[in-house]
Amino acid sequence: MNTNHIFSLWHCKRCHQELLAGADPEQSPRDYARFSVGWTEVGFQVWRTRHEMSVGEIDLLGNKVGLR
Repeated sequence: MNTNHIFSLWHCKRCHQELLAGADPEQSPRDYARFSVGWTEVGFQVWRTRHEMSVGEIDLLGNKVGLR
């Protein structure tokens, strides 16, 4: 059985501000943000599809964490 082990979520500040301004009061920040996660040449990246921006990149080869 698959289990979600996430204990802390990454939220997009811009999406959160849009929700607070009344963009769509029925949606949660998680559902509104529309993230994609995928492999890169060195690790993986979290991409925010709603605003076409990177939320974070994990470099598994260098064991570095970089957030943008």
